[in-house]
Amino acid sequence: MPDPSPTRRSPLTRRGSLFSAAALLVVVLLGCARSEVEAGSEKRFTLKAFMKGYEGVGGDIDGERNPTLKLTAGDQVVVTLIGGERMAHDIALEKARAQSLAVTERGQKTVFKFTAKEHDTYFCTFPGHRAAGMVGRVEVAPAPAGSAAPSVKP
Repeated sequence: MPDPSPTRRSPLTRRGSLFSAAALLVVVLLGCARSEVEAGSEKRFTLKAFMKGYEGVGGDIDGERNPTLKLTAGDQVVVTLIGGERMAHDIALEKARAQSLAVTERGQKTVFKFTAKEHDTYFCTFPGHRAAGMVGRVEVAPAPAGSAAPSVKP
């Protein structure tokens, strides 16, 4: 006859407890990872370059001329710039003093990466292009309170 004492568990009960504990651990770890990603998540934008301005491609900026790029401090930003015509264009940040490589042909692409720190202005550095309309805003909201600060490598 099996021992009915409450201190003894069957192998199935022990496995069930281990499974529950493992599931709880996974949920906790995913929660921690999510808060770290939110503090400095990756944001991707695609812009097509024309003399009249940058055209947003896809997502919330699709079809917008010189769309405002809305970010949170610490976001890792990836901008894909596509040449919209046979003319040289690039994209640069005024305050950050950062600049992409140029695209010179229709359909040619370049990727520009930066970390969101403060409000800024993006524009094309080729003479006359900014004045012709190739300029837009980068809006950076403060990181949420209690979020992990992004790591900075020297």
